[in-house]
Amino acid sequence: VRSERAHTELMQLAERLEQRTVEYAAERDRAQALAASVTQSEERLRSSNARMAAILDNIPDLAWVKDIEGRFIATNQVMTKIWGFADSADLIGKTDFDLNPVEVAERYRTTDNEVMASGKRMRIEEPRCNPDGSDSWIETIKTALRDVDGRIIGTVGIARDLTERRLAEHERTARREA
Repeated sequence: VRSERAHTELMQLAERLEQRTVEYAAERDRAQALAASVTQSEERLRSSNARMAAILDNIPDLAWVKDIEGRFIATNQVMTKIWGFADSADLIGKTDFDLNPVEVAERYRTTDNEVMASGKRMRIEEPRCNPDGSDSWIETIKTALRDVDGRIIGTVGIARDLTERRLAEHERTARREA
């Protein structure tokens, strides 16, 4: 009887061990599939980031992307150089308040908020205080940044220096009036 009971218990243990082995193999397979999926997602993200950087860096004007809190999440080399940084990564996480006088940063943040609230593109001609302290005029185009579900998650902007054009217009006007 003892021998039969021991044999039965041993068979039950062997059955549980077999069941656990099957469960372990299934979990291992799921983990490997998840790891492969993560690797593919990382590669797609790297590729997407490289494409975005190539686009941004081929824009001859200042170009940037900000999150909903106004932090830069991408900038092009033109913007990086204008602000005196060596690498675009140095601007990531900074806000307009880190780069501009408070009144200028507040104006930029206000227009960002208006764009995000409306979801519409905005074109603005405005004065700009340059990092060297000089003033210039820029034309800024801002639009809402949306995620894959259409939710607004920040802004995208491009700014072009209009200083020379405005000076030429001012000189033409002065000559006409003289």
